[in-house]
Amino acid sequence: MLLTKLHIPQTGENIIHRSSLFEKLDEGLKRKLILVSATAGYGKTTLISSWISKNKLTTAWYSLDEKDNDVNVFLSYVIAALQTIDKSIGSELKQTLAAPEELSVELITELLVSDLLETDKNTLLVLDDFHYIHDRDVINFISNIIEYMPSNFHLLIITRNDPAFQISKLRSKQQLLEVRSNDLRFSKND
Repeated sequence: MLLTKLHIPQTGENIIHRSSLFEKLDEGLKRKLILVSATAGYGKTTLISSWISKNKLTTAWYSLDEKDNDVNVFLSYVIAALQTIDKSIGSELKQTLAAPEELSVELITELLVSDLLETDKNTLLVLDDFHYIHDRDVINFISNIIEYMPSNFHLLIITRNDPAFQISKLRSKQQLLEVRSNDLRFSKND
């Protein structure tokens, strides 16, 4: 396991704190999903890491790449990221994943959600570079987590294009906060 994939990128000293975007992101903590979506070069990761630093949010970070398109690899990293906050999260799931039987996405979701309910910490899971993910099982797992997530758990996805699950349903139920290219462009007020 490459542990550097679980580190929140550090921001430089001369970073511009974008208070209007920070306020918008704060509102996202009342929703199921925060989606930060724009092409390369818009400062998505920098924005999120500086917002986390400023607010001192309890955060599990996972930087994705092409190799994460295997549900077992993906879940191992998600568990490792969450265990940087609370070692008990995912312990049973980790043992279950080591078994030779294939697990259903529903059972995996159930085990993880049960652990998240047990913790007293408000937890933010950031999935950076989600545009690399195209594996159906991984996408189904994220979709299930969003549907059944407890109120003390928040998900933030940073991506170059929209994920392959139904964000329109979340949008219609006002459970989605979106930060897009237009939001990320600098203006005179920044």
